Parts: sequence; structure tokens; C-alpha cells
Amino acid sequence: MRKVDTTIALRRERGKIVLREFEWSTADAIGAPARFALELAQPLPDRCARHGRPAVRHIDTEMRMHTGFNGSPVETSWWSSFLESWLTHDPSWGPSTVGEVSGRRPMCARCMRQRAILHGIAYCLGLAGPLAPVVLFLAAQAGVLQSVSMPLILAFFPGWLPGGLAVALTLYARGNSPVRARPLTSASAMTIRAHPAFAEALAARCR
Repeated sequence: MRKVDTTIALRRERGKIVLREFEWSTADAIGAPARFALELAQPLPDRCARHGRPAVRHIDTEMRMHTGFNGSPVETSWWSSFLESWLTHDPSWGPSTVGEVSGRRPMCARCMRQRAILHGIAYCLGLAGPLAPVVLFLAAQAGVLQSVSMPLILAFFPGWLPGGLAVALTLYARGNSPVRARPLTSASAMTIRAHPAFAEALAARCR
């Protein structure tokens, strides 16, 4: 089912120190603060935001934000980090985090299964690179491998590094991100792409 824009209230995260006050423009947008820490200001319904199904578990999540090309904080992902680094020719490989939005989010049984599968694949891909030299060394010691061929070298670079590692990071982040967020334009609310059933449950809870 097609996702809809859903607004969730935010507030300053309790217990964290903000380096300086928010700077507000006439459009009520965040003016690139040094650092901000926000959290969900309202309890979410017991319904998954991605699939609209009843929640079986609530997990603590932290969405990192960086300043996007339009000047507003946007959700940080591996792809956004790579894209910005490539377009700006920044060797640091990633935009600077300007803040986080944290909170407990409902997850349905399908979300939990997908999360476990994605994390499992990510761990396997992440460990494949470090284990490969060990396997090759043991094979060489046993006389099975006489020399390292070019296909094996290409499988490690650029196959695993950065290709496989990039896929692993993307899958792991996807498992921890139940929904996608629109660019943040206010410190009091954020807009996410959610299932209509979740949007209806949230609206009913706010009445």
C-alpha cells in the first residue's frame, strides 16, 4: 500500500546538552545549529509504521541527521554519505552529523523478521573480508593454494572493499530504520513516510 506523509511531534532530548540554541529563520526552519538532540514527544501507537500491522516489540532507534543540499537536516545513510562525499570531493567519506532524533518505535513481526535477516546478511558480508586472508593463508600453508590469482584480488578489492562492505552497511542500516523521514524543517515536528493504518492510529491517539 502506498505510504502517506505523517507528522510526529518532537522535543529536545532530555538529559543531553545542546551546544547552542537553535537559530530560527522567518520560515521556521533550522538554521544549521552546531548540534541538536531531539526525541519523539508523543508515544507512538502499537502499530508498525512500515506495514501498518500490530506491533510485537518497540525498539530504541537513533536517526542521525546531516545538512542536506537544500540546507535542511536530512536522514544520514551510507548512500547519502557516499553521494555527498563524491559530489563535494570530500576525502572524509561522509557528511558531518548535525544532530540525532531518538525514540522508541513499534515493530511488527514482519519487521522483526526482516531486521534479523538483513542484520544476518550484513554480519556475514562484513566478516567475509577479514576472514578471507586467513582462509587464503591456511590454504597456502596446506599447499592447496600456490598463488593468489587476479580474480581473488578483484574479489577482495573492489569486490568486498568497498562493494561488499557498502552493501553490508546499507542492509544493517535498513534493518534499523523502519521508515524514511522527510528533511527536517522544524525542531517541533518531523514528517515520515508511513502506512495509512499507522497514520490513522496516530491521529486517533492524538485526539
